[in-house]
Amino acid sequence: MKVLIDDGRAEVDAKGGENGQTPLSRAAATLFDATVRLLLKTKRVDVNSRDDKGRTPLSWAAETGAEGAVRMLLKVQGVEVDVRDNEGCTPLSLAARKGHAAVVRLLLETGQVNVDSLNDNGISPLFQAVVHGHEGVMNLLLAAGQE
Repeated sequence: MKVLIDDGRAEVDAKGGENGQTPLSRAAATLFDATVRLLLKTKRVDVNSRDDKGRTPLSWAAETGAEGAVRMLLKVQGVEVDVRDNEGCTPLSLAARKGHAAVVRLLLETGQVNVDSLNDNGISPLFQAVVHGHEGVMNLLLAAGQE
């Protein structure tokens, strides 16, 4: 894959698959940190590209708990940290729902997330953590000022 990317033959930002994901979104969603790193190094990918669900690579990485991918994506200038998908879910709410405390911590540390945000169903990240029994995430959100 590196050879195809390096010589420019690979369309590194092409959308495809069942959800119209880019290779970066797919790599972030499937915990392939090395692939995320390789794609980001090309500087030919849109880190804020949205798929058919309105999700970005950061959204997918947050939902799957891909801490390494989240770290890399947060270092990219211009990455939208508090972006909402088609259901109003942010990367923070997706990570909170799944109990990914390390990812929640990384997102909170940016200072760019709204811990009180509500999705289209009126559900906050804290509510997600409570309903799904993620005590560590609950504590992080409460410490960050969630009411």
